[in-house]
Amino acid sequence: MKKFRFIVDGVRQFLFWKKNIRQTKEGHFVCSNANELEEWEEWEDLGRKEVYNVYFDTEDTAEILERMGMLWGNFNNWCPPAHVMAGKAREWERKYGAEITEIAHDSLVFHCNRRLQMSEVDELMRELDELPSNAMDLGSAQSIRDKLVNDGIFVLWWD
Repeated sequence: MKKFRFIVDGVRQFLFWKKNIRQTKEGHFVCSNANELEEWEEWEDLGRKEVYNVYFDTEDTAEILERMGMLWGNFNNWCPPAHVMAGKAREWERKYGAEITEIAHDSLVFHCNRRLQMSEVDELMRELDELPSNAMDLGSAQSIRDKLVNDGIFVLWWD
């Protein structure tokens, strides 16, 4: 089981939540992928944001994107569909030990589970710069690089 920070900040995350996430009697949120939508509830997308720690029955962090399918990604000309981003996430896990730790409708947070060599940091920074996202809008290239070197964290954001 992997724990993710799952951000419900848009209608698609809300729909996934309603269909797939249940709270255990111990109070933990788990993804079961076995429930039908019980009923439609309105989601007002006016800055509403709810953050949950959700446990998924997978060791492959990219699988959550595949489970979300059409409910994640591909919402503008920049954001790739879920299956494409899942492939990129698996590549980064192989190369850099990077795993998805947080998912929102327009962003992903990755954490590298090992300290990267400087050559790997440089390579990943090039890949982030080439990816059609607003990752580089989140700060200067140096501040993103510093966060990657010091904390092993990088964020992708699509607007």
